[in-house]
Amino acid sequence: MTAYDDSLNPFRKLTVMTLSNAVVRRVIVSHASEWMYYHGCMSLELNLLHRISAIKSLRQAIGSITAVQPADGDSSGRLDHEVPLHPMETVLTAVLLQVANSLFDGWSWSDTRLSCAFQVLCNLDLITHTPAHFISRFLVQRFAMLDLANALLRQSRLHLPLSCWLFKLGTSADEVEPRHQQMTGCPRGLVGLLAQICSLADTLADGRCKADVLMDASQLQEELHKYFSDASTRRTVQVADRHLNSLGECWYWCAYLCLQRCVLFLPTQSPEVQSSVACLIELLKSVPLRCLPGSKIFVPLCMAAREAINPEDRSMLSKRNADMRIVYPSRIRDETMALIEERWVGT
Repeated sequence: MTAYDDSLNPFRKLTVMTLSNAVVRRVIVSHASEWMYYHGCMSLELNLLHRISAIKSLRQAIGSITAVQPADGDSSGRLDHEVPLHPMETVLTAVLLQVANSLFDGWSWSDTRLSCAFQVLCNLDLITHTPAHFISRFLVQRFAMLDLANALLRQSRLHLPLSCWLFKLGTSADEVEPRHQQMTGCPRGLVGLLAQICSLADTLADGRCKADVLMDASQLQEELHKYFSDASTRRTVQVADRHLNSLGECWYWCAYLCLQRCVLFLPTQSPEVQSSVACLIELLKSVPLRCLPGSKIFVPLCMAAREAINPEDRSMLSKRNADMRIVYPSRIRDETMALIEERWVGT
């Protein structure tokens, strides 16, 4: 589900383009079956039948592309809306849908699927140069957010390098069909900063000089301040965008929390961390559950819960997750919140 929906939503276009593609169609049917089974509208046997069919088709597709490569020089702009997907793009689409489904079905196999999708991205040469075709841009965008969610919540390494076009600021790619924030809830300008923070935490874990890391962290902190200041001047007052703006600010405080906890190693109880948590929680409260931005608060919700120490805040976050379970069921969110709530016991 997108954070914002209109006629330019790539999910709509992707659906139309994949109706004639068996592997992607079977994956979509399998995911729909998961939701129907979860809500008691489909039997377990039929749900498993659709899942087996999707996995079998995906395995066959992966095996069939080993000898297929994109034509030279056409990896970015070769497709029109009416032209079928390239075999590699078909596989990438299906794998990314499977990775996204892991957010519903639990963490198991998410790393394997991310690694598989990343390899396809590399083979299609979609990482270093901005693709001209909307489907390719959409797929990279989709992968990046799944990769970031995995890194932020599991402290895993990013698959995408910092040289990825999506992480570079100052490009115009976010001005076309539609904006990154409308699709994911996270503003385009923050995606690159989040990636840099995650990467910086990795270099510290690898034994990089702490003084150098702190210098880079200070620069990132300044960039976050500048981003927030610039974003505040651009914020719209239109009702339709109010909740989307609040969701975007949630991601800002997620970036700040990640910097404070994973790079600067400030303790959870520190005033700085708790100030960020308080801001994030207030923003989460302002995003209604049954609006499109409300479907995209999974990562901010879990990051706030991980650092919350106030009993009232913890209770509110647990209730929000319980409410989301009815509207946006997600085993991976439930698993993450369950682990966090276990840590709350005795603290």
